[in-house]
Amino acid sequence: MIAESGGEVVVYRRPDGGGAVVQLRARGGTVRLSQAAVADLYATSVSNVSHIVRRVLTDG
Repeated sequence: MIAESGGEVVVYRRPDGGGAVVQLRARGGTVRLSQAAVADLYATSVSNVSHIVRRVLTDG
């Protein structure tokens, strides 16, 4: 992690050593990634991520 004035930059790599590298900035304990970035990180499709997000929001 690299501390910056606007938060921390965190770099994630897939555990299987795949090519996905996601960089995000953590501010106040909150991070945001696009569905495409999450899909790339977990080696899945955007539609799968969208489906999971919908279920989480529906379940509360």
